[in-house]
Amino acid sequence: MKKLHEIWVDKEGLPGCCFAGPEGEGFRGLLEQPAQKIHSFYASSHLEAMNHYNHHMGYGDYKTDYPDLDAKEYE
Repeated sequence: MKKLHEIWVDKEGLPGCCFAGPEGEGFRGLLEQPAQKIHSFYASSHLEAMNHYNHHMGYGDYKTDYPDLDAKEYE
C-alpha cells in the first residue's frame, strides 16, 4: 500500500519528512513555526520514502543498517 508523505521545512530551515494526515501530526507538532510543506509524494515503504526524500533534497541515496526492515511494505 502506498502512503502519502510530506516534506516540511521549519522556520530555521531544517527539513524533515513525515506521513501526511493524522500519522504525521506528532512530527508536524514539533516543527518550529512558521513551517512550510514543500513537497508531497507517495511511497510504499520507509526505504522508498527515504530514498525519495533524500533525492528530492539532493542528499543522494538513503543508507540504512536495516535494509530488509526498511524495505517492508506498509500495511
